[in-house]
Amino acid sequence: MNTHDRLSKVRLRDLSGNVAAISPAELNRKLENGEIVKLIEVSEPDEFRQGHINGSINVHLGSAVLVAASLYRPYEQLAVYAPKASSIAGQAAARELQKSGFQNVLVLTGGKEAWRKNGFLLVD
Repeated sequence: MNTHDRLSKVRLRDLSGNVAAISPAELNRKLENGEIVKLIEVSEPDEFRQGHINGSINVHLGSAVLVAASLYRPYEQLAVYAPKASSIAGQAAARELQKSGFQNVLVLTGGKEAWRKNGFLLVD
């Protein structure tokens, strides 16, 4: 896929409001292969302290864009997740990040709950 095709895909995703999903296995593969993926857990601090994906930062839904803008560049790959599969916080934060100009945002399917169920470790 050339640069023009990638940009078109990003623009289409921006217009539709959808954010690309990533499975726990695919995210783990990227991390194991040394890809730089900035991890953002959208949760309350106590949920984060109970365990999170290694390297994650913790943000509140209302401050996700502000925090990300202060730490990351718009082109960096971000993977956003919530503690539970039933939570919409990860998806909502990812949409807001995308709307604010972040170009490579992914949502972890099933959140931290799916990560753990797939046998991947959490740190505290």
